[in-house]
Amino acid sequence: MLAVNKDPSGSDFARRAMEMFPACYPMALLGASTYPPGEAPAVVLAALDRYAPGLGANERPVALVAFRDAVMAAVKSAPPGTDVVPLLSRACEVFPESPRLAAQFGDALYAAGRSQEAHEQHARALALRNHAAVAREEFPKDDPPPLLWQFADHIRTRQS
Repeated sequence: MLAVNKDPSGSDFARRAMEMFPACYPMALLGASTYPPGEAPAVVLAALDRYAPGLGANERPVALVAFRDAVMAAVKSAPPGTDVVPLLSRACEVFPESPRLAAQFGDALYAAGRSQEAHEQHARALALRNHAAVAREEFPKDDPPPLLWQFADHIRTRQS
């Protein structure tokens, strides 16, 4: 409600909530929306840096959606001239599987006059989207992966 009402003390409440629940990234991301628009990108970037190392394989899909939405909201609400490139760069580093983040990163790079890097990110976003289309075609139902695949992945990651 503090973010919706644009309460000036919202960021203070968000900081206190983070102190009380330091392991809860959804709370941190919700709290980011209470900061002034010019500060939100830095707050979301700090949350990425703080929580990314602890994200497990099973948590990543849910975390990607939460972080992607927070990143996109911070970028959208940032005043003109705010450098959002570091936030988007880090988001793409943490979640390289997200075509939306890659596309937004490309847009920010283009706006920053870095057209070659922007083209690379847009091409990466297109490739990721194309891979997703193939996956939807091959697996039209949202069935879980076969147990043998999961077991093999578990063994492989434990051997590394």
